[in-house]
Amino acid sequence: MMTISMTQKMTTNLFDFAWCGNSYTTSWDQHIQNLATLVRPEDWGPQNQVLKNYISYTFENLAIAVNHGRVTAETYLPTTSYGMCCCFNTGLFTQYDEPIYAYFKRNELEAVQAWYLKGFKTANASELLSFEALPQRMNYLTDPADFILDTQLPWRMNLQHILGDEKNIGQLPRILQQTTDREIVLQLFNGALQSTKKRLTANYNLAVPNSFHGQIQLLVPIWFGQKAAPDLVLALSRENGCYVGRTCLTPAMAYRSARLIAAPTVPWMLAIKESKSFSTSCQ
Repeated sequence: MMTISMTQKMTTNLFDFAWCGNSYTTSWDQHIQNLATLVRPEDWGPQNQVLKNYISYTFENLAIAVNHGRVTAETYLPTTSYGMCCCFNTGLFTQYDEPIYAYFKRNELEAVQAWYLKGFKTANASELLSFEALPQRMNYLTDPADFILDTQLPWRMNLQHILGDEKNIGQLPRILQQTTDREIVLQLFNGALQSTKKRLTANYNLAVPNSFHGQIQLLVPIWFGQKAAPDLVLALSRENGCYVGRTCLTPAMAYRSARLIAAPTVPWMLAIKESKSFSTSCQ
């Protein structure tokens, strides 16, 4: 079996790696719709935006794992004997529990991408019979401790970045964006953060794992009012015996990121998916 050449680092962008279709061939939207029909039934949001995000970031994470030497390309992205086809395991299953693979062929046209997406296939598809072995599913569980919040560890917040960086400001809830008094903003945020810590002490399972650039984070909800879905989600990284918070996500962003590892089942994540803001963000 051949593998993807590793003389150079793999691109982590699926659309740089492969031509994924346009109006003249099978479009990206149609590929994703075909996958949504094939996969075990799940609500993927308007225009299947959650599923699109899932496939793109699954590829990104497997490329990062290969580039960092944590796995070989043969494990996650093998090619056929003459290097004309490759595939990766999407981590998704049909309703009959069959794994689903993204299947690519060598791009013989003069194009930036070396490959083009043919579609999504199950293991018994004729196109995949030419592979000596099919790729493994992306494994995020390198250290089980990363998936469980340790309520005994201290938190360290980079509030200057969370509340002052332009990219983060746009993701803050309206109550913080409309408050011009910096002291009041700090009081509101710190008060909501303390409330979140109390909830997590009572139920550490409220923290949901997420993969960001190949590293596991924990997503924790922050409320500024009485409702099911949180107003903001804080991303925590475990570093040197403490949890470090440098950025926050909108609830919709948090759901799409968390779905990369598994379909979220905690109530606050389900409330995000059912909210009007989630549907709007996917349009």
